[in-house]
Amino acid sequence: MTHPFSDLLERSRKPSRLVVGLRSGTSADSIDVAICRMTGQGSAVGVELLHYREHPHNPEVSRRVMGITGLDVRGLAELTRSPRPSRPPRPIPSGTKSTP
Repeated sequence: MTHPFSDLLERSRKPSRLVVGLRSGTSADSIDVAICRMTGQGSAVGVELLHYREHPHNPEVSRRVMGITGLDVRGLAELTRSPRPSRPPRPIPSGTKSTP
């Protein structure tokens, strides 16, 4: 049986890799997206921020995320089917950088 993290460990050994990070802050008003290039390993790892953008939540989604501790499995599933923001994010031209 293969270790669950063996694929991740193998990828971390590549000389250069692109990584996408997603998170929602404590205010739950948006999703933050970062695209980074990582080089090296361990204490010699280097990280270059290639792109960063915040995607705002629909206000109803924010309200429901803030009340997530009271959600059961069905409530979490319904949260993923919530309406999207009315304004789609602008596409980023290839090779450009963005800051918050």
